[in-house]
Amino acid sequence: AEDGIRDVERSRGLGDVYKRQLRYFYSGNYRASLQEVENALELNPNLALAYARRGSIYYKLGDIQRATINWNMALRMDPEYDDVRNVLKALHENRLKSTTLIED
Repeated sequence: AEDGIRDVERSRGLGDVYKRQLRYFYSGNYRASLQEVENALELNPNLALAYARRGSIYYKLGDIQRATINWNMALRMDPEYDDVRNVLKALHENRLKSTTLIED
């Protein structure tokens, strides 16, 4: 039962982290947004969503290499993550202007 309680608390904590992360991202505060994603990954290092969002933040910061690495990690964790697959395909085809991958 204690493990279950810890899992619920961890999930609740992740929800708060993601809300803050989105708020920072949409206000253009990418460094703070990145820190919130790092916090989410500390709580659960196996979240494809966190890697996808970290990729989007790096993209906004102009770091295409780190963005690509994180998007590929997200896709490796969740091969059905079509949004990530489409972003990587668009990037490969050199037609990616901005990413909307952050949206839930």
